[in-house]
Amino acid sequence: MTLAPVVRGTARRHRGNLYVATEALLGVRLPAAGFSAFPVIGVGGAVGWETASDSYKRLRGYGEAGVGLIYSGTYASDLLKVHLEAGMRYRVQTYERPHNYYHIGVRGVTNFAHVGAALVAGIGWAFD
Repeated sequence: MTLAPVVRGTARRHRGNLYVATEALLGVRLPAAGFSAFPVIGVGGAVGWETASDSYKRLRGYGEAGVGLIYSGTYASDLLKVHLEAGMRYRVQTYERPHNYYHIGVRGVTNFAHVGAALVAGIGWAFD
């Protein structure tokens, strides 16, 4: 097991409940047995579904599937990752732009040789 705190920036485009997203990752893998500290850099895309079809619902669940290239001192063949993620979003401001929201989720990741998991939590801003 390794720990890597990461900052993730995403942009989503909605069509009702369905959305497509892009993301960028930047972080650092912390030293652990057998692993040294190393930067984490990644880009990716995803397709997801939210339980709310408009911007006026405060609490919404979501599920998404995506693919990305994530580098953290690994072999080039390990860059390609596929993920499944599920979680909840709670919008604090609904009628103001930008509106911020709290977000928590769990992501499962595989590179077709190994599997891993990540906790995704934070504060987001929607500028739509």
